[in-house]
Amino acid sequence: MTASRPTGNGRGRSPLAEALDRQFALYLADTPELREMCFRLRYEIYCVDNPFEPSAYQLDGLERDWLDAYADHALVVHRPTGLAVGTVRLILPARLSPPAELPFQKICGYRDPISQGLVPLHTAAEVSRFGVPRRVRRLLREVSGAAAGTDGEPRTHEDLAIGLPILMLIRGFLMLASEHGIGHLSAMMEPSLLRHVARFGIFFDPVGPPVDHHGIRQPSFVAISEMLGRVDALRPDVWEAITAHGSLACAELPMIAAE
Repeated sequence: MTASRPTGNGRGRSPLAEALDRQFALYLADTPELREMCFRLRYEIYCVDNPFEPSAYQLDGLERDWLDAYADHALVVHRPTGLAVGTVRLILPARLSPPAELPFQKICGYRDPISQGLVPLHTAAEVSRFGVPRRVRRLLREVSGAAAGTDGEPRTHEDLAIGLPILMLIRGFLMLASEHGIGHLSAMMEPSLLRHVARFGIFFDPVGPPVDHHGIRQPSFVAISEMLGRVDALRPDVWEAITAHGSLACAELPMIAAE
């Protein structure tokens, strides 16, 4: 595997960004082997930890669906252990059969800016299958010595054992969006995840009320430039981390290349 190589932007590197790069590597899952690692993590998340998808149909221990053919995938690896710890995919409307629409549009009742004609479909994509398995969260806490509460969740948002892989997954979908010229993102977000990323200054805008879709989810939408502008104002250290030191901060940048 070869990791993405971020470039500097002249700001100086924040301790948070340095910790992220030191602890985790980000990969474009563009080979069968890397995608299989993503699907195996997804099986843990969606068939074991949270049985939203029937494991009886995933006999090989890999969670897949028809949208994988229309998506690009990213994988996060913990450098000290070499373990794959998280995955995310970006569903790209340009790959969907016409008339193309993102799954998000139907689920949120077509209240979104795309359906209302405010955002061109070709500039948008859907963040999906974003997660870290429960087993991995426990392992990362053990490796880092981080304390957890009785509910198994971090005691504070500064628990970087879990916060860092989440930030790298966010860098992952920004990387995928940059490669495809995507300026707007939709997602079906767990309320707990929305609260978690908000502590880092990362906000998605709600689209209508929460819906029951694999549990309660909040349909969410955001322009990447607006999201990064808010992060930069509130948490410049987080901006430095999720933009790979500024290399993902604007649309017209070279593709992040493999080593």
